[in-house]
Amino acid sequence: MISPIPKGVSVHKKKWIFINPKPRYPHFTDKIQISLPLNVLMVTSLIRQYYDIDVIDERVTKLDEDFTGYDIVALSCRTPNVKRAYELADKAIEAGKIVMLGGVHPTLNQEESQKHCTTLISGEFEPVWDELREDIENHRLKPLYKAKDLYPIADLRPPDVEHFFKLNNPKKYSSRVPIFTTRGCLNTCNYCCVPEVYGKVYRTRDVKLIVEEIRMHQKRQRKKSINVFFVDDNICYQADYFKDLLEAITPLGISWNANISINFLQDKKLLRAMKTSGCDMLSVGFESLTPETISYVNKKTNRVNGYEKTIADLKENGIAVLGYFVFGFDTDTYSTFYSAYDFIMQNKIEFPCFTIATPFPGTPLYNELESRLFHKDWDKYDVNHLVYRPRNFDPEKFVKLYIEMLQKIFALKSIYYRLKGLRLDWAWAGSIGMHMSTRKLQPAGLL
Repeated sequence: MISPIPKGVSVHKKKWIFINPKPRYPHFTDKIQISLPLNVLMVTSLIRQYYDIDVIDERVTKLDEDFTGYDIVALSCRTPNVKRAYELADKAIEAGKIVMLGGVHPTLNQEESQKHCTTLISGEFEPVWDELREDIENHRLKPLYKAKDLYPIADLRPPDVEHFFKLNNPKKYSSRVPIFTTRGCLNTCNYCCVPEVYGKVYRTRDVKLIVEEIRMHQKRQRKKSINVFFVDDNICYQADYFKDLLEAITPLGISWNANISINFLQDKKLLRAMKTSGCDMLSVGFESLTPETISYVNKKTNRVNGYEKTIADLKENGIAVLGYFVFGFDTDTYSTFYSAYDFIMQNKIEFPCFTIATPFPGTPLYNELESRLFHKDWDKYDVNHLVYRPRNFDPEKFVKLYIEMLQKIFALKSIYYRLKGLRLDWAWAGSIGMHMSTRKLQPAGLL
C-alpha cells in the first residue's frame, strides 16, 4: 500500500516536471487519434499527492525546454521515444537538475539509460515510491530504485485526469477512455517485454474502483455512453474475476474494447455476457496464419485452425475484431503476406493491424537477432520499420510488399467489402484514416 501523507509534510518542497516524450515517428493510429497516456497519469497522480508537478505530453503540448523553474525532471519512455527522452534528460542534467528516467526501455536497458539520468526507476513505480519520496526529502537519492516484489494493485485509485488536462488540451485526445483492471501476463512470447516488466503473475484491481473510475469519466464527458479501452495485456486470465467485472459494468451503459488472447473466445456464453456488458470490439493477436511461426514466437495460446470459427462467433455476437498480424519472422516467406490478405478479406476482419517484427532490446527475440540488426537507432524500433535482416526476405522487397499489402487492405473498395452493412463507427473512421496514411508510404521510409 502507498503510505498516507503524514501530518506536517509539505507537498511543495520540490517542483517537478514529468514529460511524456514525443516519438520521432508517430504510429499510424496516433495520426488518427491520440490516446491518453494512462501510465503517466497513474504515476503523476501519486507524485502530486506530495509535490507540485507539471505534466507535459509532448505529443500534444509544446515543451519549453528551459528547466529553470524545476527541481526534478522526470521522463517515462519506451524504445521508440527513448532517444528524445535522453536528449531532454541530458539538457536537464546540464542545468543541474535531478533527472529521473523510468519506463519499459530504461527497465530493460539499465546500463545504457543510467548514462542519461541521476536516478533510474526500474519496473513499476508504486513499490518504490515510499522509499524514493523519503530519499528525496532527506537528500540521499540513489542511482537506482528497483522493486523487490510485484506490487499488489487491488487498491490503486483512479488517476487525476483533471490536473493532467490543465496543461494538455483534452480536445486533442481520443474520447476513448483507457482504464486498467489487471497487470501481468502468463504468456512467454519471444517478442514481448511484458513478463519482464510486469511479471508472469496475474494481478487484479478491485472492481469497485474500476466502476468508480468509469463513473468519473462519465461525469467528465457529461454522458453515460462513453467508450472505454481496458488496456490490460490480457483481460481474461482469471475467469471469475472477469465475470465479476462484466456483471459490475453491465448497468453502466458504456461501450468497451480490450486485448484478449484467442483461446478465451471459445466460450459462447462468455461472449454473450461480454456483448451484454457493452463490448463492441476486441483486439486479437492472430500474429500469423502458419503454425510454424506461432511455435517460433512461442505463442502457445493460438490455434491457427480455430481462427475462422472464433471470428464467426464474435461476429454472431456483434463484436468487431481488431486483428494483429506480424511479418518478418524467420519462419515467414513472401507467401505469408498473400495468405494474410486472403484471410482478412475472406473473414471480413473489421480492422486489420499490420506490424513488422521488431526485436525490442531486453526480449528473447532481440538476443536471438542481435547479430542481424541493421542499427540501434531506437527511434525506428516502433513495429513500423524493418530493423534487422530477415532470413527469407530481401529487405527492400520486404518493405515494398508490406506497403503493397497495407494499401490493398485499406483501399476504398476493400474497406467497403469488409465493412458494408455495418454502422458508421470507429471501424469506418479508422479505416479511412489508414487509407489516407498508407497512400503516402514509401519503401525508404520503412528502412
